[in-house]
Amino acid sequence: MKKIIVAAALTLVSAVGLAQDATGVLHDVDQALGASSLKSIRYSGTGFAYAFLQNPRPDVRYPKFYAKYARSIDFDKGISREETTRTQFENPPSGGGGQPLYTDAVGAAVSGDNSAWGGGSVVLTPQGFIRSALAAKPDVTQARVGGRPMTVISFIAKGKYKVNGYVNAEHLIEKIETWTPQPTLGDMSIETTFSDYRDFDGVKFPARIVQKQWIYPVLELNVTDVQPNAAVNLQAPAGGAPQAGRRRPAPAG
Repeated sequence: MKKIIVAAALTLVSAVGLAQDATGVLHDVDQALGASSLKSIRYSGTGFAYAFLQNPRPDVRYPKFYAKYARSIDFDKGISREETTRTQFENPPSGGGGQPLYTDAVGAAVSGDNSAWGGGSVVLTPQGFIRSALAAKPDVTQARVGGRPMTVISFIAKGKYKVNGYVNAEHLIEKIETWTPQPTLGDMSIETTFSDYRDFDGVKFPARIVQKQWIYPVLELNVTDVQPNAAVNLQAPAGGAPQAGRRRPAPAG
């Protein structure tokens, strides 16, 4: 009985230590990114958007388009709005996605806390991840990615989705990964990577964002403009589902 009590006590102490370590890491990242000081953010740039699951064969990436992209986020409300303008890239066209596009295809999507990951959840952004993790019960582990040590912060979002954030030695988030049910693919992975962090009006934000759904990218974005605490007026979509414009854009990180 004494051995059982001691083992249980050691397990409790270990769990408390891990939680404290996770919180300490999160506070370091929070300080580096200025997450707690942000009420909102708007960022935009150019790159490529892909038509999810519209590929001609499973072994070929999704159809690719030139893209102009902008996203506004209200962190307090947990709401974001994505705006994407797609232009034809592939010649000849391959797969679906409304190809060929003879004119710009403009779309918008609004997502809230109750929207699926496909709505471009706020949690899947560096600052959004930190704010959500600080409010949860995070765990911490160590890993090596590309030969480099990383601290992995994990927590359960919305009571059912596991989310992992990979933190480098500079206290910056390099990757966020999660999984979500998908009718065609089953338990589908969503991976967003962040690189080339720069200072935008006192806030560090990645100048390069790449998101994959399953094994192929859905967005490759070069961020050129970031407006911390931008004036945004966003309303949550009715019923928690994403509200789409004429063409629904790919979700971003």
